[in-house]
Amino acid sequence: MKYILYAYLLWLIPVFLLTDYFLYQPMLVLEGATYIATWCILLWAQGVLAFKFTEVCYGLVTATEIAYCSYLFTMVSNEHYKIITSLTRAAILIGRFAAYLTGQLLVSFNLMDYKQLKIISMVSVSLAFVLTVTLRRPSHSDIFHSQKLDENKDVTSKVLDNKIGFSAIQENQNVQKPTFKRGILFSWKELKTAYSDKSVITWSFLVGICIMWTFASPELYSEPLGKIGHPVSRNYFISKLKTILMALGYSEKDYSGHSFRSGVATSASSKGIEDSMIQSLGRWKSDCFKRYSRKFKSDIESTIGYNFVTCPTS
Repeated sequence: MKYILYAYLLWLIPVFLLTDYFLYQPMLVLEGATYIATWCILLWAQGVLAFKFTEVCYGLVTATEIAYCSYLFTMVSNEHYKIITSLTRAAILIGRFAAYLTGQLLVSFNLMDYKQLKIISMVSVSLAFVLTVTLRRPSHSDIFHSQKLDENKDVTSKVLDNKIGFSAIQENQNVQKPTFKRGILFSWKELKTAYSDKSVITWSFLVGICIMWTFASPELYSEPLGKIGHPVSRNYFISKLKTILMALGYSEKDYSGHSFRSGVATSASSKGIEDSMIQSLGRWKSDCFKRYSRKFKSDIESTIGYNFVTCPTS
């Protein structure tokens, strides 16, 4: 999971500037294409490296979400912006909740497996990608394509500015040519205005501490922690495991640290999880994990047609 955060932080500022420079719509297309790439990797790629690349792609997806809000801000008049964005955000959250709940129920009742759900997600983001291609680009933006102020702006033009949707997009000869200098000056001006508010400074400081703590503790995403905040050693883990097994009345000779690797491969395989996901889960670089995946007793009995208890012996 750490690569999602790293990729998000890396892409956030460039995406913010490129969104304005390219007039929003191309970045929406990029978001849709990255969504498709993410699900393609989940469906067909295998290995730890592919899983890391998936996290990088999804980090770009989360960074480009700003393009959608910016696009709405440009297409919708100021008095309707809050209403439109509130309804849109509510629809997104409700849609995600419904998708998560439906997916969980379908898997729980064995109506679908994870691969089928991934295919449905792939089709959904592909349709969304086609929709982003058909969207119309605005004629101006706030930073690189800002409009010159016109004091003699007539009433008809003001009415057009208050319309919603495509009717608000009018070819305007007052749009200034994009320059890198204007973008930097605008960003610097907005930065000084924002950080003149003490509440913004406070929250930025808290977020900065969280980010620095995350970068300083990458093991939080990959390794279990001991009491002192460091990953536990293998010997410590095996020692505690044997102590617990003996306390529960089990023989310590029948279990080892490898039992967990074998168990997770067996359990994940029985739930229909793809080999690539199991490989990433156990950080196997080859397909050697398949030898750990054992069949459950009930599966073997149903295959050979005999019950182990009543099976005759020679």
